[in-house]
Amino acid sequence: MRQRHGVRHSVRHGMRHRVWIAACLLLVLAFALRVGSIEHQPLHYDEGNNVYFGRLTFTGLLQETIRTSDTDPGGHRYALGFWMDAAGPSPFSIRLFSVAFSLLSVALTYRLARQLRLSTAASLIAAGLMAISPYAIDYGQQAKGYAMGAALALASWWCWFRLMNGVGNRGWKVIASGYIIVTAAMIGTHFYTVLVLGMQWVWALGAGRIHLSPRSWRNWVMGLGLQILAVLPGVVWLTYTLSSSLHGSVMISTDVPPLNPIEFWQFNLSEMSVGRFASLMLKLAGAIVFSALAVWGAASLWRTPDKVHRTAFWFGAALLVALLGAFVLQLRISFYSPRFLLFALPSLAILVAQPLASVAQPTGRRWVVAGLAAAGLSLAGMLALFIAPVDPELEMRGLIAQLRPYLRRDDAALGGYIWIQGLVESYAPETRGSLTWYEDRYSTDTLDALMRPVARHPRVWSFNFRRNPDAPDSLSVQWLKERGAEAGRFAAPSMQTVLFDLRFDGAGDANAIKSVAFHPSIQLDTARLNLQASTSQASAGDSIPILLRWTTTRPITEDLSIFVHLIGPDGQLIAQSDSAAVNGLAPSFTWAAGQPIADRRAILLPAHIAPGRYTVRVGLYRRSDQVRLQTSAGAGSGADSAEIGQIDIVSAKPTE
Repeated sequence: MRQRHGVRHSVRHGMRHRVWIAACLLLVLAFALRVGSIEHQPLHYDEGNNVYFGRLTFTGLLQETIRTSDTDPGGHRYALGFWMDAAGPSPFSIRLFSVAFSLLSVALTYRLARQLRLSTAASLIAAGLMAISPYAIDYGQQAKGYAMGAALALASWWCWFRLMNGVGNRGWKVIASGYIIVTAAMIGTHFYTVLVLGMQWVWALGAGRIHLSPRSWRNWVMGLGLQILAVLPGVVWLTYTLSSSLHGSVMISTDVPPLNPIEFWQFNLSEMSVGRFASLMLKLAGAIVFSALAVWGAASLWRTPDKVHRTAFWFGAALLVALLGAFVLQLRISFYSPRFLLFALPSLAILVAQPLASVAQPTGRRWVVAGLAAAGLSLAGMLALFIAPVDPELEMRGLIAQLRPYLRRDDAALGGYIWIQGLVESYAPETRGSLTWYEDRYSTDTLDALMRPVARHPRVWSFNFRRNPDAPDSLSVQWLKERGAEAGRFAAPSMQTVLFDLRFDGAGDANAIKSVAFHPSIQLDTARLNLQASTSQASAGDSIPILLRWTTTRPITEDLSIFVHLIGPDGQLIAQSDSAAVNGLAPSFTWAAGQPIADRRAILLPAHIAPGRYTVRVGLYRRSDQVRLQTSAGAGSGADSAEIGQIDIVSAKPTE
């Protein structure tokens, strides 16, 4: 007898050991799938927003949410801020924060499935579906609140199960407090997660944990009371932000009409099964196969003779609450995405896992093909995710990499959207705290007043998203052109970034030259390199402001371009500034005789320029034939330009 007991104990111990190994392998697989391609896609606008909000204090977060009419609660952003303080704001770091919650969802799915009395095989399959789900991987790789909300929803479910199944007096207080905290934090990640509260009541009523009897009133009062306490922080947040959030909802609403029930089913189930990057046919197949498996899983759980699996059935059936609630909401709010329902994926995974766990049984062999189809669809969805082309509109990595060597402490930056600041601070963390940002939203009435603080900075970076910086309606750029000098221009498919140097007022003329005549009637009266403390030194990556003053003795009919060239010690052209006067605002054919033209210029020294002495030369050429105008020096070497100074390039200045 003792020997048989020892054998059974050994078998159970061996089984637990194998299950533990399988669970660990699933977590390793989930981690590898999420981290392996974590930086394949560039940061999204929403991720830039989250970096921006995450750097604020709680009061600042609330104020900025109201000011910007943002529609999201602040829970995820506030938590992300603590993470960034510890691990930094790099794209890998901020996305790793979501990976951690996505892994937690895999582990909690297994634990909840076992608590719902599913078999070990079905529980492992449910966790495995979460591990390899393209839907879960995708949003587990993004610095957004969906993965955090899904993990917190599972933690809320775990507390709910424990409370409804009954715990001791001492344990009740701990579990109840935990439920309030994780549920409040869950709602703080995204308002759609409030549907979890309804899902929990469907489970409690369907699984028989609450009855319409006197003995169940304790559970009724406890459940409602705890949910009210959990919702209170979100209600307080909405008290302050509701008006601005509604305004923001109107701004981001689309013209797409609401989905009908069939479209809504396909839209959500296809992404839940194979992800958003799969082809249309693959999405349709995924929606059909996973829906069929979910229905069969629900039926098999319901038909269990001893009814021990009814609790799992009602947990899976709660998926309908999320889908129906989201369907009603999208009828009223035109902006909707299946990612809002990531918290409902475990319900689908547990339903689908049930028939897949029965394929080894004679009654379940008919589902072998469906199981293989589900696995194949998930793998195809993963492949589509991993090889998905990069959206060129989002690709800012190359642009910001070009900017980094030229960014300097005390520079200002103008951006029309707050996410631009978040992207720059993530891709270039050294700018956090050193680059002062201003919101580029001006009207003709407010332009001068709002640009004055910007003009106090020596240099200004203008970030123009989907906007031509040279267009007349680019008010801030036109203002900077009139008062500063364009030093450099960098471009991405959807973004043009222009650097302006404003260091012209109050500079001495220790580096000035005077009076160079260009044939036939143009005079360069003054040329001055505005270098620090009347020295002639600069570092790689610096910009060199140059002030030119021109006059003409008669009107000019030709379209002339002014060039400023930086010539290396070997006589090679290193950098240049070619344009009409005043950053293109004063072409030569507009010059009046005898009227001085103050032409501000700037040369951006290349990031990898070698140390040495460099020469700055100035001249003019006709745009029509590119022929340079001659100076009064006549023909010969250097007669088509004038040397206005020399610069000693010292070792490169580290990016601050």
